[in-house]
Amino acid sequence: MVVDDSKTIRELISMNLELEGYDVVTAGNGQECLDYLAQVAVGAAPSTQLLMLDVVMPGIDGVELTARLKATPATAEIPILIVSASAQRRDFELARGAGADGYLTKPFAPDELLAEVARLILPA
Repeated sequence: MVVDDSKTIRELISMNLELEGYDVVTAGNGQECLDYLAQVAVGAAPSTQLLMLDVVMPGIDGVELTARLKATPATAEIPILIVSASAQRRDFELARGAGADGYLTKPFAPDELLAEVARLILPA
């Protein structure tokens, strides 16, 4: 699942993933993500193997969303990759502290994105 308030970024990431055979669901903000995952919990939507979250979004930002998801038993084990233009050391530390499993800065090369996705969802 790709969660970013920029439609262009959601489409770019989705296209790269879909070209590699991944099924992608998108959300424009943190609340849409939570709503979708609530549907997953009741079996009304397919399960989620990875969440890609932007940090800067209206309402629930990516760090807060990460913390909420990692604190919820139903979503705690879903890997979270932060994909953000926020690239200060403090941004990385906040994301890691909230439970993020990876951090990729924008702009990124498609092969970097795909390598991170594979690292997070494929068994070692």
